[in-house]
Amino acid sequence: MRVAVYPGSFDPFTNGHLDILGGSPGCSIRSLSGFWCIPPRTACFPEKRVAMIIEVCKDLKNVRAIHFDGLLVDFCRKVGACAVIRGLRAVSDYEYELQMFSVNKQLAPIWKPSS
Repeated sequence: MRVAVYPGSFDPFTNGHLDILGGSPGCSIRSLSGFWCIPPRTACFPEKRVAMIIEVCKDLKNVRAIHFDGLLVDFCRKVGACAVIRGLRAVSDYEYELQMFSVNKQLAPIWKPSS
């Protein structure tokens, strides 16, 4: 099985997040929705985010909401992910995501996800 990780603070989890998750190619195989909490950020729903995502995604097969701390590349290694799902709203998002991709590629140049 292949695993895709959809990281984000999801504060709150919106219809836009759900649309991206539902439209991801990995969802038809097995998709893992990763939940990334960034400590310095003040959250509107600090304790309820995972529960909210679980409730919203309950009808999507093979989607799980998991809280994780630390680096995304470490979490991807841990769950054997072969893809990361991200959404873009504007050109500035693309530029930011390109920078994050470059850093993640340096941290984990090549890894073979577990099957």
